[in-house]
Amino acid sequence: MIECVKRVANIAGLFETRHMRAYDEDFDLLCYPDCQKETVCFDYSYFEGAQYEKITVNCRTGDIHSGYTGFKQFGAAVRALAVLAKSYSNSFFCNDNWVGSKEMRWLSYVLDKPLTLPCHTTIWDVYEDYMQHIDENSKISAMEFFNSYVGDAADFDDINTIIYVNDVINDEYIDECVKNKEPTDKSSYGYWVRSMARFLWLAKQNSEKSESELLDRYMRLLHNVSNIRAQIAAGVDVSPVKEMFATLAPPVTIKLIATIYNLDFWQLWSDNKDKIGVTSSIFYDGST
Repeated sequence: MIECVKRVANIAGLFETRHMRAYDEDFDLLCYPDCQKETVCFDYSYFEGAQYEKITVNCRTGDIHSGYTGFKQFGAAVRALAVLAKSYSNSFFCNDNWVGSKEMRWLSYVLDKPLTLPCHTTIWDVYEDYMQHIDENSKISAMEFFNSYVGDAADFDDINTIIYVNDVINDEYIDECVKNKEPTDKSSYGYWVRSMARFLWLAKQNSEKSESELLDRYMRLLHNVSNIRAQIAAGVDVSPVKEMFATLAPPVTIKLIATIYNLDFWQLWSDNKDKIGVTSSIFYDGST
C-alpha cells in the first residue's frame, strides 16, 4: 500500500507543503510526501494555484479523508488516489461521483497491474457502500449504477436485490400488490415479493398488535432467517410466514417494511444487518 500510494502521488503530482525559513525569509516548499509515515497529508495544488482542504491518507489502513478538492487536475489526481485507497479499504470516498473506469484504467497503467476492489465480496456490498455515502439529490437508478460498476462479475440474485430495493418497491408498487390478484407462480421473484407486500400491508391494517409489536416480530424473523433456511433445506415444514421471510433477500423484505411503515430503509437495514447475516440472495428455494 505504501509504495503504491507513493508511486501514484509522485506521478500525479501530489505534494506536501512544508513551511520553511531561510535567510530571514518564510516560504512554503513543495515536497514529495513522506510515505514512511502512517498518515500522509496533501494540502496544496500547484496545478491550479489554489489551496484546498487537506487530503489525508492512512497508509496502514488505506483510509482516505478529504474535503473540497476542486474539479480540475488536482481533483482528478485525488480521485485516482481515493480509488487506490478504496481497493485496500472498506471505507468509501466520494464527493459526487461513483468510482469510474477511467481512474481504474489509469491506476492499472501506473502500477502495471490490474486494479480490483477486493474489499467488497458482492455487488450488493458496493451498492450499499455507495448509497450510504451519496447525497440524496444525487441518487441514481439501478441501471446507472450497473453501468458505472467496475469489479468482478455480478451475481444475478444480487442484481435483482438492488433493482427491487432501488427502483421497484415504492408506495405505488405496494398499492398495486394489494389491489391486484396474487400471482400463482412460486418460482418467480415477483410472486414472493408481492406475497410479502400483501402480507405486511394486511397485517398492518388488520392485526390487533401495535405497529411496534409487529416490527419487533418481523425483525426477530429476519434475525433468525439463517436457521429458518436451514430447517427448510432439511425438509422441516415451516409456516407460510417463515417461508416468505426465508425466501426473500433480507434487504428486499426490509425495503417492503420500510415503505409500508414509512421508515428510512438504510437506517432500518443498518440497525439490523449484522444480526441477520444473510444479504446476497434474493430468492431461496431450499436447494442452495
